[in-house]
Formats: sequence, C-alpha cells, structure tokens
Amino acid sequence: MASRPGTASAPSQALLYLAAGASGCLWGLCFSTQTFELLPWIGFAPLFLFVRRKDGWRLGFVHGLATWLVAIPWIAETVEVYGGLSRWLSWLALLSVASYLAIYHLAFALLARRFIDSPARVALIVLPSGWAALEQLRTAMPVAGFPWNLAAYSAIEAPGALELGAWIGPYGMGALVVFVNLALYLGISQKRLSAAASGIALPIVLLWCANLWAIPASDLGAEGLEVRIIQPNTPILTDAQSPAVAEEYRKLFRLSNDACQGPGTMLMWPESAAWPYTFERDAAFREAVEQLAQRGCPVLLNSPRRHGDDVFNSAFLVTSGLETQSYDKRHLVPFGEYVPLGGLVPFIDSLARNAGNFSSSDTATLFAIEETDLGLSICFEVTFAAEVADLVRSGATVLATITNDAWYGDTSAPHQHLRAARFRAAENGRPMLRAALTGISAVIAPDGSVTDLLGVGEEGVLAAHVNPSNARTLYTRAPWLASTAASLVVLFAILWRPMTESQKLEKLTKKLDVLRGFL
Repeated sequence: MASRPGTASAPSQALLYLAAGASGCLWGLCFSTQTFELLPWIGFAPLFLFVRRKDGWRLGFVHGLATWLVAIPWIAETVEVYGGLSRWLSWLALLSVASYLAIYHLAFALLARRFIDSPARVALIVLPSGWAALEQLRTAMPVAGFPWNLAAYSAIEAPGALELGAWIGPYGMGALVVFVNLALYLGISQKRLSAAASGIALPIVLLWCANLWAIPASDLGAEGLEVRIIQPNTPILTDAQSPAVAEEYRKLFRLSNDACQGPGTMLMWPESAAWPYTFERDAAFREAVEQLAQRGCPVLLNSPRRHGDDVFNSAFLVTSGLETQSYDKRHLVPFGEYVPLGGLVPFIDSLARNAGNFSSSDTATLFAIEETDLGLSICFEVTFAAEVADLVRSGATVLATITNDAWYGDTSAPHQHLRAARFRAAENGRPMLRAALTGISAVIAPDGSVTDLLGVGEEGVLAAHVNPSNARTLYTRAPWLASTAASLVVLFAILWRPMTESQKLEKLTKKLDVLRGFL
C-alpha cells in the first residue's frame, strides 16, 4: 500500500492549491448553461488526487470554493443590482455563500482521506454514500438549506438518469455519479482495474434497467387538463409608478386573452407576472382576472396574500364560477423573501425589501381543477425533492411550478432551476408545467423530458395537454430511503471500520512525537 504524501515545499504547495482550484472549476462547469454528457462522469475524479494528503481537507475546501464560484456567479450580480450592494460587497456575498458550500467538500475530503486506502469494495460503498449524505445535509440545514446543483443534475442528459431518479432519487443518482468518478480514479491512479470495470459496468446496467422500466411520456396526450403557459418576458421592475408597469400589465392580459380559446383552458401565469397589483386588494385587477375565468379559462396566478399580521407569497386559482383557491408558499428564500435573524444582517436587508418580507406556511394545499389535483411549487420550492414528493403523496396528479428567474438574467441560473424541475417530474412520474417570467417556461413529461419550452428572453404562450396520473414511484413512496441508507452506511463505517496499517503507523508516529516532546 502506498504511503500518504507529506507536506510539499512552498512552490509545490501553491501548485497543489491551483490544481485543486482547477479541478473544482472543472466540476463547476458541469452545472453551466450547456450540459455535458461525459464530463460529469470524470469531472469529480481529480478531487481524489488531493484527499490522501495531510492538508487534503484544505484542498477539498479550495475545490469546493472554486466549484461554487464557477457554478453560481449570478449571485453577485443579483445582490448588486437588486440588493443595492456595491460591487465589492456583492462579490463578498458570493464568496461567503461559496465558502459555506465549500465546507461540504471539505467534510467529504476528510471522509475520503480516511477511506481512500481501504479495499476498493469498501471505498466504493462508503464514499459515494458520504457524498449523498452530505447533499442531504446541505438540503435539510435550517435557514441554510440549499439543494441547488446536486450532483445528479450534472448527469441529466445521460440516457436513463432521469428515469433512475424515480427509483433512487437525486441523492442516490448523485452517489452513482461519485461512484463512477471514484472507480475511475482507483482504476487509473492506483491500478485497481476491477474497480474501474465496476465503475463502468454498474451505471450502464442501472441506467439501462431504468430506461427499460421508465414512465411513458405518452401521459402527455390529447385528453386531460388543457393549459396555456404565459411567458410575458417582463423584466424586474422596482418603480410601481413607471410607465413600463402599465405596458407590461397590458401585455400580460393581451397574451392571456389571445390564449383563452375556449372553455376548460387553464391559463398559468409565472410568479410576479402582475406586479405590483395584488389579487385581494386591487379591484380592477381582480375583475380582469375574473373576466378571463368567466370566459371559461381558469387563471393560476401569483400574488401576496394577507392573513392577519402575516403576508404570504401565494398562488390563486380563479375558476369559471369565480371560486378562488389559494396556496401559500412553504419554503421561502433566505435573504430574498425573508431575512433570518432580522437586524443582524442589515447590509443585505434591502434585497429582501425589494423581493418581499413573507411568512411561510406549513400546509401542502392542492388545486382542484377538472379531474386534476394540481400540486404547485413556487420558485425555490421545486428544488426540495422531498417536499414535491409530499405533494404527490397528498394526491397531486399533475405537478406545476411558477417562478421569477428574471432576477438572474441570461445566466446559468434558469437552466439550473429547470434541471431541478425535470428531476421532480421524473422522480414522481408526473407531468410538470413550468411558468417562468422571462424563461425558461417548459412542458415536462413524466419521464423528465422537455416536450416544449420558451427560452430566456422569449415572449409567448406554451400549449399543453396533460393527463393526470395516480401511479406512485418508489421515490414518491419513500423519498428518505436513499439518503437515510447512505447516512447509515457512513455512520457504520466511521464507528466500526478498523484503521489501515498506514493509519496505525501515522497514529503511532504522532504518539512518539508527543513522547519526544516530553523527554
């Protein structure tokens, strides 16, 4: 067994950190606007070159920092333009978010250092499980929960990847991506050819089987719920008195009136489409919506809803009988829709004032329309896989999401957001309707494939016919299964795994060093 590398000289150390940063950039590219078919299966492997070192945890942090700086640079522009921060403060905000997310890479590097020299069968079980457990932790963290750019999303174009999500969910799929990268590293760097062979064979078998048992895309048929998704391509407007507000308002209703071709066609508006008008307080706006509904075109729209002292970011469904159903957003965006810890972070308070200061709901409400129970996610909510599965277990037969990605412009953010929505559709075997203010609006089949879309910056209407489904996938039934199993594997391995010979030697050396110090 090879000994662990020691501490390098200063120039070599600098090169190591540059290499760790470069490998992080490579992984970050897997979440760019363009999707890559091969890169996700090899782009994570370079991280394992560094974890065997004593300072491997630092190199892991550098890897993570570079990953997130490449993957989410749009945060800086967003908080600068809409949060009123200076350029240097906006980049500091990005650096802070990236540093927080890099801690998970650091934790993975520590785990990998302990198990990288284990027998291949042990490393290939424990380390992918460790990554899945850390992604679940990143999702579940109070306030700081951020299930964005999960490893599974990098492989979205691999045949069978979305379909496999219906069985093992995003964390299981992410573990498979890490498994392949680790197997290739073991096969090439440490000449463990059997590991490399398993790294190629296992995903091929799993993806092929998933493809074989996929949810058919034919659930998008000529019958069922008829929908028109409106994408007005409205920019972010901050001055309610601006002439542009009235112009965009007229455009929204022009598109909606043109799309209302007959009774039974639901009109689906994106988040913030009618800002600054509110459904409950602006009588003229409410009347215009009700006129569309009376023509036989129910309207699904987003508007704040006040209840006592609380204000919710809500969705309303107005039907032909002028009955109104509502859903209040459950998972709010920290520093966007509320400010955690109030005045302790005043430098970013202005961002929340522009977006809203909302309360969160704890109820998963479905919309009943025709023979369909519609499960809705507002913006960020669609990235929380277990919450969408909860909607399906509550009876949702069709899924939908409305969002305002205009905050991020023509960046990778709308594409990253869409990939999450596609996984939610495939995981639950449900068609997904996505309405985005400036794009990307999409009609997504139950297998996660996109059947129609309007890109960023486009204006128009998408027509869709979706059939409700009552089938339940394994992931819908037990969304906790893969992540819980992964966490138990890691916990068991840490508590029960004996040390390798090199670890025993390293521990003995440290004790001898301490003894020499006393002598």
